[in-house]
Amino acid sequence: AFSVVVAPTLPIILAAADPFPARMHAEQAGAAAEHQPLFRLSLRILDENGAPVFYKSDEGRGFGKENTIKVVASDEYSIEVELDDLGRTVSSISQVSIDGTVMSAIERRAAYNEQSENNIFVIIGNWTPPAASTKRGDREVMLISLEYQHGSTSMTMEFHLQMKIYDTAKQARGGYSKRLKSAVCRYDLAKGIERWSYLEDTEFDRQNKR
Repeated sequence: AFSVVVAPTLPIILAAADPFPARMHAEQAGAAAEHQPLFRLSLRILDENGAPVFYKSDEGRGFGKENTIKVVASDEYSIEVELDDLGRTVSSISQVSIDGTVMSAIERRAAYNEQSENNIFVIIGNWTPPAASTKRGDREVMLISLEYQHGSTSMTMEFHLQMKIYDTAKQARGGYSKRLKSAVCRYDLAKGIERWSYLEDTEFDRQNKR
């Protein structure tokens, strides 16, 4: 079960009706003093029509990452960033930046999962890829910078998604493409390892067939 608080206006901050009991904030502060951050970061990327973007496998092709997100130059996308606080030390997400530009949040949510006893934080905002398409045979990096509160300490983590920018939506859809339900990274600062897994959305096209 989730208890959710939504902040409705900009600039958006976590609503005053804090969904987390006071004792939890004290527990977070104590845990943060003893442990490094451990959380699961999930990204959903939707186009202007609300459709999930496509991705493809680049495994074994020497690009550095096994999967590549496919987007269209200069199109606006909605990005949902979710942090599942596995280590129970995070008290808030301050902001998200993409390629050095702070993402303007249009919605924030904070929830407490009573089953896992984890805090979950969500920021939704808009992002526009560069105007120039990616050269044939190349890949680009989408740099995501996440600023958050680890107990009472402000911390920043950087994450890297591999992407290819196309001139048209038809090109982005072509080839061996799949709809992206979410890209998930389980991040353990103590180990310094960034591992991504990509979950396919198998329902969107079936449910939206005319």
